[in-house]
Amino acid sequence: MRAMLGMADVLLASPDRRLICDRLAEGHRADPAGRCEHPVHADRPERHPCSLVRLVRLVDGLGRAVETS
Repeated sequence: MRAMLGMADVLLASPDRRLICDRLAEGHRADPAGRCEHPVHADRPERHPCSLVRLVRLVDGLGRAVETS
């Protein structure tokens, strides 16, 4: 969790946050069995939402919180 929050902080500080987050999440969709179908998970299947999608969602949520405060 500490690593996830650290990455979220780095992304939040980036002026290219939206572009980076969009690229990170690209192709990470659930297959019929509920696993992430992105090829990066081929050797180690991961349930969807995978850690990259959760990171992007965290950054999006934190970004909205910062923008509305």
